[in-house]
Amino acid sequence: MTGRIRWDETRYGSQTGHVGTLDEFAFQIWKPERASGEWVLTSSLPGMGAGRALHYGGTPDDLKPEAERLLRAFAASLGAVFPAAPGERQVTDSGPFESEREVRQLQAVRDIYLAFEADPGAGKMAARNYEMLCDAIGAAGVGLGAYDRRIVGWLSMWEVETAAVIAGIITRACEAGKAAGGV
Repeated sequence: MTGRIRWDETRYGSQTGHVGTLDEFAFQIWKPERASGEWVLTSSLPGMGAGRALHYGGTPDDLKPEAERLLRAFAASLGAVFPAAPGERQVTDSGPFESEREVRQLQAVRDIYLAFEADPGAGKMAARNYEMLCDAIGAAGVGLGAYDRRIVGWLSMWEVETAAVIAGIITRACEAGKAAGGV
């Protein structure tokens, strides 16, 4: 078992991943006969590429964390959030962050990825990143000039995790200023 998925070996050498008390498997890791040695992860979760090969890895253990991520994304799409696992640090929306994995667990980051999965395309994440950054800047009471907006636009072209970290730093700096007796 890894995290929230129970993994069972099948008599054919593949593994099935079961969630909660359900008998039906939600994930399957298998090795195609004519493959280049890589294992394949598929999911039967609605909206998560049901039945399609989603990810490839060298071993089943390489793919299990990705199944956990897909399960978290599916639960988040329903409005659920998993509490931190035992020994896992609970991260606030503004950090501080110790790893990219922690940033990926943020609801805002998951929401951007889910929206992108529903409507993919070049540059589609940038608008949401821009909104996330401007929300943090606005909440800090900082106004933006034209060149400031241009730089925020440039930053929004980076991956979602980068924009979330920058938004978190802005938020924490504002909170630190208020705690120190600032406005």
